[in-house]
Amino acid sequence: MNRKSINLKWPLRSDNESYFSKNKTTLSAIREVIKVLLLTKKGERVINPDIGTNIPILTGQLFENIDKVGMRMQLEAEISNAFKSFLDGIELVGLEVETQDENPELRLNDLLVKLSYKINNIENFNDRVQFKISG
Repeated sequence: MNRKSINLKWPLRSDNESYFSKNKTTLSAIREVIKVLLLTKKGERVINPDIGTNIPILTGQLFENIDKVGMRMQLEAEISNAFKSFLDGIELVGLEVETQDENPELRLNDLLVKLSYKINNIENFNDRVQFKISG
């Protein structure tokens, strides 16, 4: 049975059904859109350079220890602005940022970002997305 797809999974990778893996549920598609938006560097999309965030730039400091409090504030601002600007109808509810101090599985300058969101026109709907950023 060939189910219809909604969007592509990133990073692009092949699967057994077609050339690229795809999201087949609305929930997985929304999660993918959020991750792609947040991890796209501003200016990367030539046609619309405003799409994205500065998160890839903020975390690209390989040889400096991360200031957890400052980084959390910058991440919160970037994520909040991206949700307000590009994800109409999806509201950021909570944000957690973990470093190696809280999660020993992370490397020195890795961050684990966990965010929760809700879709405004769906009652009692809350979901979480998490992704790792390597600095």
